[in-house]
Amino acid sequence: MHRWDRKYWPTYKVLDILQKVFYRSNPAREAFVEMCESDYVQKMTFDSYLYKVGAGALQCCRRTNTHASLVHNVR
Repeated sequence: MHRWDRKYWPTYKVLDILQKVFYRSNPAREAFVEMCESDYVQKMTFDSYLYKVGAGALQCCRRTNTHASLVHNVR
């Protein structure tokens, strides 16, 4: 079990961060939905499940306009 925890810890951490950021309010959830409409996010998600690899968190944030989605929906 510890081997799997070490291997997939980054994935668990990213999911934890996503939950803390995007599930705190309705506008934040709407920002998450907006972000998930991106073809890039859908492909990245599919590939990570299929191939059991993840993209870098910073790369994902830059590529998906995460910050813009949050700011847009919080106003």
